[in-house]
Parts: sequence; structure tokens; C-alpha cells
Amino acid sequence: VREVGFLLSEKIDSNLPESILRRLFRHAKITARVSDFDGNLTMSLLLSEHMQRRIFWMGYYSQDIAHLLNHLLKPGMVVLDVGANIGEITMLAAQRVRPEGRVFSFEPMDEISKQLEWHIKTNQLHQVSIQKIALGETIADNIPIYLSCGQVIEDENGGLGSLYGGNQGQNPVQHITVTTLDDWQSKQHLERIDLIKIDIEGAELACLKGAKKSIQQYRPKIIIEIQDFSSARAGY
Repeated sequence: VREVGFLLSEKIDSNLPESILRRLFRHAKITARVSDFDGNLTMSLLLSEHMQRRIFWMGYYSQDIAHLLNHLLKPGMVVLDVGANIGEITMLAAQRVRPEGRVFSFEPMDEISKQLEWHIKTNQLHQVSIQKIALGETIADNIPIYLSCGQVIEDENGGLGSLYGGNQGQNPVQHITVTTLDDWQSKQHLERIDLIKIDIEGAELACLKGAKKSIQQYRPKIIIEIQDFSSARAGY
């Protein structure tokens, strides 16, 4: 059915067939494995989960970023994926920087990080290094992280983990380590940082504040999510 959806969308030059299938099967409690993500990569996808269902039925979740990376990345570049989730952008970047490049994937949430690690190992993406920490403006341990920062969620969505859910009465999912990009970079001694992608549910501004020296030094391209709701929850 998925392949038919792809063929129909290509034939009519519209993603409508894929989108209809995505909606029809939104409650399917199935974990499906595909081997054609971004052409030749393997992913294990839970079809009831918002992001993973979209990747399964439509090819990508972040199709616009996928197209942009085709223009921005070249072999040998260094990419930081801050808020890597299950690894969509990490894998796209790894394909484009090739084995001679590097991708550092920041994902502090245990369950998501396990799936990210499976994707990296399964696809033998040796240029990827998983960092199980969060990036912010200060350095701290034992910081609570929540399922979301208070969004109304209709779908199962594992990609909304936020530092700003405590004032919504949520219990933390776990406690994590937070550091700054500048402090992390001072221990890595990288010769270059070409691109930083940041999508961390309200903590984007804090991450940028903790990355001032690195941004000034390397002048990377930055892809960043700006969202009114999560920013307001974070107090800016």
C-alpha cells in the first residue's frame, strides 16, 4: 500500500495520496521496517507515532530540510543535530557528509536515544557520534525533562520532550545533563562546524546563548525551529 501511495503521488505530482494513507492508518499499532529511507537507509518506524508515521507514508518528516541539506552539505563537513530524535536529520546529514565528515547527534531522552542508536548502528554510519546530553545556556546535572511543554497532542508524539513542562503539572520523564555548546566544543577541539540544526521545544534561545563563541568562531549555517507556543513556555 505504501509503494502504491508513492507511485500515485509521483504520477499526479502531489503528496495527496500519501497524506490520505497517513491519515487512514494513523492508529495502526504496528512497527514497520523500511530500507529505502533517503534512498537506501533502514529505519524501524512505529506507525501510530506522529513523526515516524509521516516518514513511513510520505518518505520524510522534514522534506524541506532534506532538500535544503542537498544544497548546504558536502563531503567532509561537520554537522551538529541538536534534538536528534530518532535520527532523521542525523541520517540525512551523514549521507551527505560521507564517511570523511562528522555528525554529532544530541538526544538526551533514553527511549528515543535507543532508537537513534539502533538506526546509526544498523546503517553503519560510523561518522555519527551520539551525545546523550542536552544543550542550553548553563551547565547543570539532574535537570528534569518532560514529555512536552504543554502542547495539546492528538497523536502519539515522542518528539516533544522539553525542559519546560514542569509548570504544566507534568511529572518528569527522567533527569538529564545539560551543558553549553561552547563548553562541549572546548573538549572536542573540532577544526570546523559547518551546520547546526536546533529543534528542542523551547530551549532554542538558551542553546544559542550557550553557543556564542562557537558560532563566532565557525560561522556555521543554522537551521532552527522558532515556535510561538514553546518559546512562550520557556519565557521569551
